[in-house]
Amino acid sequence: MAVIGFDLDGTLVDSVADIALALNAMLVERGLAAQPVGAVRRFVGDGARLLVIRGLRAAGVVVADEATDPVVDQALGQFREHYGRDPVGNTRAFVGVDAALARLVGHELVVITNKPGVFARPIVEALFPGRFALVVGPDDLGCQKPDPRVLEAVSVRLGRRVDLFVGDGGTDVGVARAAGIPVVGVTWGLKPDEVQGADVVIDRTDQLADAVLGLLSGF
Repeated sequence: MAVIGFDLDGTLVDSVADIALALNAMLVERGLAAQPVGAVRRFVGDGARLLVIRGLRAAGVVVADEATDPVVDQALGQFREHYGRDPVGNTRAFVGVDAALARLVGHELVVITNKPGVFARPIVEALFPGRFALVVGPDDLGCQKPDPRVLEAVSVRLGRRVDLFVGDGGTDVGVARAAGIPVVGVTWGLKPDEVQGADVVIDRTDQLADAVLGLLSGF
């Protein structure tokens, strides 16, 4: 049995509509212009703080320091409050993903996301009940992808290492490379150009299980 790690947003689910609603609610609350969903899609993937910073900057706010600016801290709190009210409402699993996961029964599946785990868990529970043994984000681990400590922390929790990772962006390829494990890149997500360095790159969800099992067969 292998441990297979999955990214969430852009890999398993399309969550941009709900993220955009919460981000724009925060911006409007602060007297700023709401951003188009297409723009918000480009902001997603590197954690909630960078999402909020990108939204503020797109709305014309000068962020003095990404790590310590109190404006960012306040805006992040507002975003989290709005998003936490219903992180699942308009979020959908990509068609075919659950069928692919069903073919991986017998392996231990985990979600490792840069979305706060407190928001990721209800999404996974609603859309993939019983599929995943663990769902964690940076609020659980104290670090986020592509930091190599992410997979180390998950391995400690599981009592064994993660064997393979699946994701839709450079942070996913980066964390797998840092850990020395194979990675499947998917192009239906948020940053398809960033996964071209993956061991296997796939364009359709019906290719997912075969790509994963093919890499695992080489173990």
